[in-house]
Amino acid sequence: MSRVQMGDNDSLNQWVTITGFILATDFNRHGKVLEVAVETDDFKQYIVTTDRKGKELFALLYSRVTIHGIISSEDAHGNAIVKIEDYEINDNVSFIDDVEKGKS
Repeated sequence: MSRVQMGDNDSLNQWVTITGFILATDFNRHGKVLEVAVETDDFKQYIVTTDRKGKELFALLYSRVTIHGIISSEDAHGNAIVKIEDYEINDNVSFIDDVEKGKS
C-alpha cells in the first residue's frame, strides 16, 4: 500500500506500488466501464490512466492487484492518477470473496 500524500508537489511523478481492489469509477450511459481505480485497504482510491496498460485492468474488475506506476496528476477530488507500468494479480482473490468472508 502506498503512503503518498496528494496535494504535495513532491508526490507528482513519484514511483508508487499500490495494492488493492480494482473498482469501476465511471461508466457511459450504456453501462460500459470508462475508468477504474485501485482502492486500498484504507479506502484510498488511485485512479488509473486509460492508456493501453490501464485499460487492461478493465477486465479485472473486483480483483485484488498490486500496481506499479507513476503518479501523473490528481483529479478534482484529490485522488492520485496513476500511470500503470506493471501489475500483478494477487492470488486470484476478488472483492466478492472478501465480502463473502466479512472482510470488507
